[in-house]
Amino acid sequence: MKSYKGKIGTIIALVFSVLLVDSCVPTRGDTKLEELRKISSEIPTPPSFNKVGSNYGEKEINAIITNYYKSPTNYEVVRDFYSAALTSKGWVLYEEEDIQDWFRNYGGKKLEFKKGEFYIAIQYEGANARDTSANYTISYIWRAKGYN
Repeated sequence: MKSYKGKIGTIIALVFSVLLVDSCVPTRGDTKLEELRKISSEIPTPPSFNKVGSNYGEKEINAIITNYYKSPTNYEVVRDFYSAALTSKGWVLYEEEDIQDWFRNYGGKKLEFKKGEFYIAIQYEGANARDTSANYTISYIWRAKGYN
C-alpha cells in the first residue's frame, strides 16, 4: 500500500511540474509580439497624430498591438501618407473597405497592408463617429497560417 501512495504523489508532482514549465515557456504568439513591436517602432505616424492609448495581446495563433490616435487630419491624407510610407518598405495594399458601427455608416474606413504573415490595419472611425476619444486606430497584426 505504501508504494501506491508514493506513485500517486509522484504523478501529482509530475503533473504540477509540467503545468509550471508549460506556463513559463513562451508561445509562438510571444515571439511574434516581439516582432510586431519592432515593426511598429519602424513605421512612422503622421505629425498630427496624438497617441491616446494602446493595448496588445497574443495567443498561439495570433498577436496584435493596437495604438489609438486623435487627429484632425482627414482620411485621404492619412491613406496617402501610409500608402507611401508602407509601400516604400515592401508592404502591399491588401484591402480598403468602408466600415460600419452597429450597422450605421459614420464614414469609417479601414486600410490594410500585408507583408508576409504580418498585417498593418489603419482604421478611421469616420467624421460622424459616436466615440470621439480616438478617431484613428493602427493595429499591427500577426496571424498563423490558415487563420488569415
